[in-house]
Amino acid sequence: MEITRTPCEGGVRLKLCGRLDAAWSAHVQDALAECVRAGQHEIELDLSEVAFLSSAGIRVLLLYYRQLHAIRGRLAIVDASQEVRQVIELSGLRALLTSADAAAGATPAAAEPGPAHLERAEANYDVHSLEPNARVNVRAVGDPAAVLEHGARAALVHESFPPTRLAVGVGAFGGEQDACRERLGELLAVAGAAVTLPTSGEGKPDWLLCESRLVPQAHLAYGLIGEGAFAHEVRFDACAEAGALPVDALVSAALEISSADAIGLAVVAEAAQFVGAALRRSPDGRTGGVFGFPAVRDALDFTAEAAHAGSVGVVAGFATRQPPPEIAAHFRPLNRDGTIAAHLHAAVFPYRPIQRGRIGLEPAVRALFDGQNVLSLLHLLNDWRPGTGAGQTRFHRGALWCAPLRFAAAGGAPA
Repeated sequence: MEITRTPCEGGVRLKLCGRLDAAWSAHVQDALAECVRAGQHEIELDLSEVAFLSSAGIRVLLLYYRQLHAIRGRLAIVDASQEVRQVIELSGLRALLTSADAAAGATPAAAEPGPAHLERAEANYDVHSLEPNARVNVRAVGDPAAVLEHGARAALVHESFPPTRLAVGVGAFGGEQDACRERLGELLAVAGAAVTLPTSGEGKPDWLLCESRLVPQAHLAYGLIGEGAFAHEVRFDACAEAGALPVDALVSAALEISSADAIGLAVVAEAAQFVGAALRRSPDGRTGGVFGFPAVRDALDFTAEAAHAGSVGVVAGFATRQPPPEIAAHFRPLNRDGTIAAHLHAAVFPYRPIQRGRIGLEPAVRALFDGQNVLSLLHLLNDWRPGTGAGQTRFHRGALWCAPLRFAAAGGAPA
């Protein structure tokens, strides 16, 4: 089997020569996967020199037809040998694998107002305005310094997470506080989904989704909780020269787009790598806290090197150029010069492409949680240690939602 790749308008054309059978279907699948991972969601297939198409080949074509259709992409056979055309027609697949002419005759979608376009050194951004005056009101729960550094017994706070709430911190699912204390771990909530990483030995993230009257709930030892709507949806693509977009550069762009010094944000993106840490043992009441040596070896998992290459992540949290002193313990420096501090958590999933254009935060998040296991849940870090550091989380492409923050005053009302 010979596979030739040629750029075409809006995407790429693959010309296949040989037999598309069980022996070669994996090679074709790899070629299609490489195109999709490169962000090429419009794929044309020239099968005019394919002498034989078996069920193994049909399975690969159907797999990528459905995957691309789900993200508003397209897989189209633009030319086919008589043998291939006969197999397609006899298999009842003519309606699925449409020709380029048929696709061109489809009714175009209604045009949307064009986004603002920003070009930066490491990425290009298309900015869609959602609610220009939207804000996220954020409040702090608990004291991370007391729990992590001094081993204080946390006063657990019960919280619910409807779609309008955004939260990061340490918590656990469960009805009884005493049982939750043994399971306290990383927690992320966004767009009606909540995920935790229990520290009671399972080592696997667990999650809840809003369903009808079911709203995820958890007990928090500490964290940040935001309530409100996002002002912008931003599609981003890393520049080819940069290879992948560092998370600190993405957050810096989000601060610029929001015209604010503090933002709430959510990201759904195809990732080059993740760098972060996660609690391995519950921090509640630990003598000497989490960071004492040698206890830290058992208490925390670090990504000693970049992890989860070629995956997809849901990232959410808060970033600021200068956190208010009373909640500064909830933030960590995100860049080396200390001009941005953040508290960001990431749920990591197996790779699946993210569609182009406007997608909406809730549908994008639910699509990842539905039918897929969460591989990991991390508190994102920038490990800039010279020579030995793992660097930071980096993305190929994705979508970002952001809005300026209003910090709650001591009484809980927005300041």
